[in-house]
Order: sequence, then C-alpha cells, then structure tokens
Amino acid sequence: MALAELVRQLGQEIGLSHLDLDPDTQAIRLVFGEDLEVEFEEPGTGNLCFVYASVGPMPVNTSASRFLETMNANLFGRDTGGAVLGYDAAREELVLFIRFHSHEVSYATFRREIDAFLAALKKWREQLKSHAAPPPSDAATPLPSAAETLTFVKV
Repeated sequence: MALAELVRQLGQEIGLSHLDLDPDTQAIRLVFGEDLEVEFEEPGTGNLCFVYASVGPMPVNTSASRFLETMNANLFGRDTGGAVLGYDAAREELVLFIRFHSHEVSYATFRREIDAFLAALKKWREQLKSHAAPPPSDAATPLPSAAETLTFVKV
C-alpha cells in the first residue's frame, strides 16, 4: 500500500478527511497532540518511506556516559519503540526515525508502528528535556500506545 493511501486511511480514522502528500515533495507533516511534529515522506522511489521527527537539540553538556546510555537504549530499537535515534549534524539535533517499504505494509501494521513511534518520541523528548537517557526498559513492559497518551491530530 502506498504511503499516500496509508496517510489517507489514517486521516479517515482520526476524522481528518482529504489528507494527502504534497505532490511536489511526496511528504506531509502532521502534528500529534500539542507538539509532536512528524514528517511522513516517500521520496522518489514510490516504495521506501520515512517517518521522522526531531527529538530536540543535543544538550551541550552531554557526557560520554550519558551518550553511551542513549546508544545502548537505541540498540536494536529496545527503548525506541523499534525506531532509530540519529544525530542530524546540520541541525545539531537528535532525530527519531523509522523506514519501511510501503507496499509491504498493511494499514494495521502502519498504525501500530506509528503508535509505537509516537510513544517513543514523547518518551525521548521528556528524557532529553531532563538531560538523561531513559532507564533500560523491562522487555515485558511494552511502550504505551499513542491512543493511550495522545488524543488528536491536527495539520
């Protein structure tokens, strides 16, 4: 299923009809809750999609141990809801992202991935504000779904 169709179905589910990718950029930015801006993009290929968001600026006083804690939490997506943390040097900020092949994903899988992504984004933003990496999660304790923590989407 193409990203445009996945986004359309998301819009229908949340009561925002006519959500479409920008025809020039093949992207759309959605704001979840109060401030979780998330980019959805399907550049050029029509199959490989990216979902990404800024976690925030990297704290200037990040210690080596805190950096290693963050990378440990990032390993295999353990404390990122399956997403990946990266550093955007041009913007000097941490970015959380997922990528997938849209034609291989059902809407149900897409929605689960987005819920996990939003929960991880919210968690990492809170951790970055407190200048601490999140403690390792208990593998038996899943991240809360976005439906539990976020109530609406606005464009």
